[in-house]
Amino acid sequence: MIKILTSDNQSSFFSRLDPRIRLLWMTAISVVAVLWSNPISIGLTALTIIPVAVSANLTPKILKFSYKMIPYLFFLFLLQVVPRFIFGGKSEPYLFRYQGMDVSPNEVTKALVESFRFYIMLISAQIIFLTTNFGEITSAIRQLPPKLKSNS
Repeated sequence: MIKILTSDNQSSFFSRLDPRIRLLWMTAISVVAVLWSNPISIGLTALTIIPVAVSANLTPKILKFSYKMIPYLFFLFLLQVVPRFIFGGKSEPYLFRYQGMDVSPNEVTKALVESFRFYIMLISAQIIFLTTNFGEITSAIRQLPPKLKSNS
């Protein structure tokens, strides 16, 4: 088992909640992160994760996980900016320009929002995996109402 995904914290308020509530929380955070594209809304969504991480006594683990995610998030940011820089049109005002290619601050903001959106979903999933063992997750999914389960 991967050590970073194991559940070892069963004494906190968040880990004593029903696993279905924790899955619902993760789903709600992910849906909000996907639906909202305003940088302020994404930032506020990220701020809602902080009290949950603190109440679950996971702050050091989340900080360690976040530190390890920086190169991947930077790569995701570059995947968003570089094509806009190469294939983007003329935009005024531009943040930087090189031989007729330019990137506007709006395009950089969009790339940051996309990267941060991915980060929010990863952190919420990380909190679930750190507070819930896999047996609880599978039993919580089995206990979902039939209309919420996929028909496969």
